[in-house]
Amino acid sequence: MSHPDGPGAGIISSRQAAAAQKAGEQVEDYAKDLPELAAALATFRRAVNRS
Repeated sequence: MSHPDGPGAGIISSRQAAAAQKAGEQVEDYAKDLPELAAALATFRRAVNRS
């Protein structure tokens, strides 16, 4: 499974998720203005919910 916008966006979204964790913020809130992170959360949440 990979980021829907490609590997570059996947790297960016991983860094954004790490920044959210470091800032002590909920990743969903942090993603509101970050399209790479928002796309990753939406994609991977759907994949997990299919199981």
